[in-house]
Amino acid sequence: MLFINNQEDLNKACKSMACSQILSIDTEFLRRDTYFPILSIIQIKTKDHNIVIDVLSNINLSPFKDLLLNNKILKIFHAPREDFFIFYYLFKILPQNIFDTQLAADVCNIGNTLSYSDLCYKICGVTIDKKHQKANWLQRPINIDMLNYAIKDVEYLENIYEVLMKIIREKNLYDNYQNKINSLLDHQNYITNSKKIVKKYIIDFTKSTF
Repeated sequence: MLFINNQEDLNKACKSMACSQILSIDTEFLRRDTYFPILSIIQIKTKDHNIVIDVLSNINLSPFKDLLLNNKILKIFHAPREDFFIFYYLFKILPQNIFDTQLAADVCNIGNTLSYSDLCYKICGVTIDKKHQKANWLQRPINIDMLNYAIKDVEYLENIYEVLMKIIREKNLYDNYQNKINSLLDHQNYITNSKKIVKKYIIDFTKSTF
């Protein structure tokens, strides 16, 4: 595992990843007490490497942004709406050339809104331990057990993609799948509204008070 917490290493890693055909991507963040999520780490699996970017180490993420926009690279996610919210908030862009394993599983009639762990079990026969799902990802240093947990969230995405894409091709489901992806990538989904923010804080305050 390559743990990146400085600009030089990030630049080198992103330059190398720019030659990849496929990247599997996930994030860990905290959104318990804030309207906007606080991004902690970005996990990326390439053909040869597992990479974790420490976003809290005061590095410029522009090289990673370039990867998200690179149409020559397929980016595989699972249920990435919250990830995309973060990317849109940080970069004012959404990733290009993406594959969502949750949407694809729905199109393939494998299951509706299945979790990543459910898909890993159904397709790969692997059980994912979710004991760190609600961990405090803002704590530093991040212990190795949490890093190993985080990288598991991208380890099987490419395998799942290959199985689902085969079904989509064989059953001629691509148009249906693409319609769902187009909806996911609608920028309107990620534009924040100040009135909604105020409303959310009022609701949260009311719940905590009464």
